[in-house]
Amino acid sequence: MNFKNIIYQYSENLGGFVSLLGSVILIFLGDIKSILAAIIFTIAELSLVKFGHKVEGYTTAAFLFVAGNLCLIFSSSLTDSNGVIMALCGMSFAWLIGASKYFLGKFAAFYNNNRLTFYADCMPAIAGSLNIIFKFPAILSAIFYEHYIVSFAIFCWMLSDVLAGRLQEKFRLFLRFLKRSN
Repeated sequence: MNFKNIIYQYSENLGGFVSLLGSVILIFLGDIKSILAAIIFTIAELSLVKFGHKVEGYTTAAFLFVAGNLCLIFSSSLTDSNGVIMALCGMSFAWLIGASKYFLGKFAAFYNNNRLTFYADCMPAIAGSLNIIFKFPAILSAIFYEHYIVSFAIFCWMLSDVLAGRLQEKFRLFLRFLKRSN
């Protein structure tokens, strides 16, 4: 199996590995809520690594990311970083959108509705895109407030969002669309 096929088949799982790196570094912040957030993120990432290619695994990880973000919001190490805190709230909302894939998929299967199935399949890409949008100002704000560990962790999470939301595939489709329209 070549590298491209591995990325295609296990994108969510690889995203979990990259995100895990970002979460492990939070332990160096030292406060108990940051460590608790790192533990929750680690469980979420391990869920992505092991079961990210399954809807249930992705949804479980998404809910755990919401819980980890909420722990990090109340961490004493971020009390002066309003930009990071607001971005973490936005990221929590984005992960809730991603988690809706499971519920929309079940609803679509129950009603045998292909349109809802299509929408359910779009939820991880929407969540990944929103997470990336929220992570740019979070990284800049963390750097501004000299929270370099947090900025590196958020960068790792941003890269993970690309992989977990399969945004690299969506971007490739978008480029093909642009080439055809010319």
